[in-house]
Amino acid sequence: MSDNNCECKDSWVYWQGGHTPTTYYACDDRAPDNNSKKWCYLNGSDAATKSCDGANTASQPYGDQLYWKECGGAAPPPAQTVIRRRKKARNTRPRYKPQKEQFKVSSMVVSDETHRRQQQFLENN
Repeated sequence: MSDNNCECKDSWVYWQGGHTPTTYYACDDRAPDNNSKKWCYLNGSDAATKSCDGANTASQPYGDQLYWKECGGAAPPPAQTVIRRRKKARNTRPRYKPQKEQFKVSSMVVSDETHRRQQQFLENN
Protein backbone atom coordinates (compact mmCIF):
# COMPACT_ATOMS: atom_id res chain seq x y z
CA MET A 1 0.00 0.00 0.00
CA SER A 2 1.28 3.45 -0.89
CA ASP A 3 1.72 6.01 1.91
CA ASN A 4 0.03 8.47 -0.43
CA ASN A 5 -3.21 6.47 -0.01
CA CYS A 6 -3.24 7.41 3.68
CA GLU A 7 -2.92 11.15 2.98
CA CYS A 8 -5.73 13.62 2.51
CA LYS A 9 -7.09 14.29 -0.95
CA ASP A 10 -6.09 17.68 -2.33
CA SER A 11 -9.78 18.45 -2.90
CA TRP A 12 -12.96 16.55 -2.19
CA VAL A 13 -16.71 17.01 -2.49
CA TYR A 14 -19.24 16.70 0.33
CA TRP A 15 -22.99 16.69 -0.20
CA GLN A 16 -24.34 18.72 2.70
CA GLY A 17 -27.80 17.38 3.47
CA GLY A 18 -27.76 15.54 0.15
CA HIS A 19 -28.73 18.65 -1.80
CA THR A 20 -25.73 20.85 -2.51
CA PRO A 21 -22.19 19.68 -3.26
CA THR A 22 -19.43 21.72 -1.64
CA THR A 23 -15.73 21.40 -2.47
CA TYR A 24 -13.27 21.24 0.42
CA TYR A 25 -9.47 21.18 0.36
CA ALA A 26 -7.27 18.72 2.29
CA CYS A 27 -7.77 19.28 6.06
CA ASP A 28 -10.22 22.11 5.56
CA ASP A 29 -11.25 24.18 8.60
CA ARG A 30 -14.76 24.28 7.11
CA ALA A 31 -15.12 20.47 7.04
CA PRO A 32 -18.73 19.68 8.05
CA ASP A 33 -20.44 17.26 10.43
CA ASN A 34 -17.64 16.43 12.88
CA ASN A 35 -18.15 18.64 15.95
CA SER A 36 -15.79 21.36 14.68
CA LYS A 37 -12.91 18.91 14.18
CA LYS A 38 -11.02 19.03 10.90
CA TRP A 39 -11.18 15.93 8.72
CA CYS A 40 -10.61 14.83 5.13
CA TYR A 41 -11.23 12.00 2.69
CA LEU A 42 -8.19 9.82 1.97
CA ASN A 43 -6.54 9.39 -1.43
CA GLY A 44 -6.89 5.61 -1.37
CA SER A 45 -10.13 3.90 -2.24
CA ASP A 46 -9.11 0.26 -1.91
CA ALA A 47 -9.63 -2.06 1.05
CA ALA A 48 -5.99 -1.64 2.15
CA THR A 49 -6.65 2.07 2.82
CA LYS A 50 -8.88 1.03 5.72
CA SER A 51 -5.75 -0.08 7.61
CA CYS A 52 -4.28 3.48 7.53
CA ASP A 53 -3.88 5.11 10.96
CA GLY A 54 -7.16 6.77 11.93
CA ALA A 55 -9.01 5.71 8.75
CA ASN A 56 -12.79 5.38 9.02
CA THR A 57 -15.29 4.04 6.51
CA ALA A 58 -17.47 6.76 5.02
CA SER A 59 -21.15 6.54 6.01
CA GLN A 60 -22.13 8.19 2.72
CA PRO A 61 -19.47 7.19 0.16
CA TYR A 62 -19.31 9.30 -2.98
CA GLY A 63 -17.24 8.15 -5.96
CA ASP A 64 -13.80 7.16 -4.72
CA GLN A 65 -14.30 8.90 -1.36
CA LEU A 66 -14.65 5.75 0.73
CA TYR A 67 -12.41 6.47 3.74
CA TRP A 68 -11.84 9.53 5.92
CA LYS A 69 -9.74 10.53 8.91
CA GLU A 70 -9.56 13.34 11.43
CA CYS A 71 -6.71 15.74 10.94
CA GLY A 72 -4.55 16.04 13.99
CA GLY A 73 -1.01 16.83 15.00
CA ALA A 74 0.98 19.13 12.82
CA ALA A 75 -0.95 21.31 10.46
CA PRO A 76 -0.59 20.49 6.78
CA PRO A 77 1.99 22.60 4.97
CA PRO A 78 0.56 25.90 3.76
CA ALA A 79 -0.24 26.26 0.11
CA GLN A 80 2.44 27.98 -1.91
CA THR A 81 1.68 31.67 -2.21
CA VAL A 82 2.58 33.52 -5.36
CA ILE A 83 3.29 37.18 -4.82
CA ARG A 84 3.21 39.43 -7.83
CA ARG A 85 4.33 43.01 -7.83
CA ARG A 86 1.76 45.47 -8.97
CA LYS A 87 2.58 47.48 -12.03
CA LYS A 88 3.07 51.15 -11.42
CA ALA A 89 -0.15 52.99 -12.04
CA ARG A 90 -0.09 55.25 -15.01
CA ASN A 91 -0.96 58.87 -14.56
CA THR A 92 -4.75 58.84 -14.82
CA ARG A 93 -5.21 62.58 -14.62
CA PRO A 94 -6.37 64.21 -17.86
CA ARG A 95 -3.61 65.76 -19.88
CA TYR A 96 -3.16 69.49 -19.51
CA LYS A 97 -4.86 71.40 -22.29
CA PRO A 98 -3.88 75.05 -22.37
CA GLN A 99 -6.90 77.31 -22.19
CA LYS A 100 -7.25 80.71 -23.73
CA GLU A 101 -5.83 83.28 -21.41
CA GLN A 102 -8.47 84.59 -19.05
CA PHE A 103 -8.74 87.85 -17.17
CA LYS A 104 -10.79 88.65 -14.15
CA VAL A 105 -12.80 91.78 -14.64
CA SER A 106 -14.69 92.78 -11.51
CA SER A 107 -16.31 89.49 -10.44
CA MET A 108 -16.56 87.88 -13.92
CA VAL A 109 -14.05 85.75 -15.70
CA VAL A 110 -13.86 86.64 -19.37
CA SER A 111 -11.88 85.32 -22.30
CA ASP A 112 -8.99 87.12 -23.95
CA GLU A 113 -11.14 88.22 -26.91
CA THR A 114 -13.92 89.55 -24.70
CA HIS A 115 -11.42 91.50 -22.61
CA ARG A 116 -9.92 93.09 -25.76
CA ARG A 117 -13.36 94.18 -26.95
CA GLN A 118 -14.21 95.67 -23.55
CA GLN A 119 -10.95 97.64 -23.52
CA GLN A 120 -11.68 99.03 -27.01
CA PHE A 121 -15.18 100.03 -25.94
CA LEU A 122 -13.89 101.87 -22.87
CA GLU A 123 -11.20 103.68 -24.87
CA ASN A 124 -13.67 104.84 -27.56
CA ASN A 125 -16.23 106.20 -25.12
